[in-house]
Amino acid sequence: MRRVRRLLNSTGPGWIQFALLVALYLVYFSTRLRSTGATADALANARGLVDLQRSLGLLVEPDVQAWVVDSRLWSTLANLLYIVPHFPMVLGLLWWAYRRRPGHYVLLRNTFLFSSLVGFAIFVLYPVAPPVALPELGLVDTLSRYGPLGYGMGADPFRNTLAAVPSLHVVYALLASIGFLRLADSIRWRGVAAAYVPVVIFAIVATGNHFLLDAVAAIPMLALGYWLAGRAAL
Repeated sequence: MRRVRRLLNSTGPGWIQFALLVALYLVYFSTRLRSTGATADALANARGLVDLQRSLGLLVEPDVQAWVVDSRLWSTLANLLYIVPHFPMVLGLLWWAYRRRPGHYVLLRNTFLFSSLVGFAIFVLYPVAPPVALPELGLVDTLSRYGPLGYGMGADPFRNTLAAVPSLHVVYALLASIGFLRLADSIRWRGVAAAYVPVVIFAIVATGNHFLLDAVAAIPMLALGYWLAGRAAL
């Protein structure tokens, strides 16, 4: 335990940082063991989330997708916004902080690690299918229809479609945005950071890959990751 605490409280050479990311990926990979056999649970949980959003007047997914679904251009743009910046933004923040803001790097890295691990645990305990998997919502799988790639149901080594809650897209977007807003000197980067979260929320809903409440769930998830990162520093 002391060695783990020392590791979490040190920067260390680049290879150690890379090893931590690999270890995190292996934990994520292990969640497939649950998800590949949890389709029925994931669909039931997704329908429960639909009922909750409907009762709150927040079942907006069909209306949001209607803005883009009939346009190949806008649907492809939404798909690209969903796929492309997901990891580059948050990993770019960590790399930049490691090189330029080392005094803030450990807290950012540990927040990333802990919020991810808590998210993985929820994926195992509470699998949730994406909105596009529910025929009654009438949503289109824009990734399969317009590309550049399609997901389908289930899981593979690189993604897990039965892990809608919380949306790690939004968890990582929040971390990247807050990090760059607080630490970046460039007004341009601060502007990008300020716009990034609403763009990601729009993309995850418009593509049919997440519910609106998946994005809301990302806020306490990141807060919990930040709290655990602070506890690790004590």
